[in-house]
Amino acid sequence: MVCLALPDLGMEWSTRTDEATCFGVYHARAHQCFVSHGELEVAGVSYGGGILWRFSGADIFTNGFELSHHHVDVIDWNDNRYRIDLATGKGNTLAI
Repeated sequence: MVCLALPDLGMEWSTRTDEATCFGVYHARAHQCFVSHGELEVAGVSYGGGILWRFSGADIFTNGFELSHHHVDVIDWNDNRYRIDLATGKGNTLAI
């Protein structure tokens, strides 16, 4: 992830949120952070670019991602479903 200053596009900060690929970056306004949907990890990132928490599952997160007000639901390659608390980064496996 990279944060650029406007209007000159000078780099404010950069941070690596996944060792492989970042599929998307989402704004979790209620928790005042960004959420990175990576191939190997889902991460909470502060507005200053610091990693707040990381969560990894049994396999790569390619089969689904949904951000809600208080949690993230992700599905890995094997259709394992996880719910990650945005405040803590703690995750639980969900029944299918």
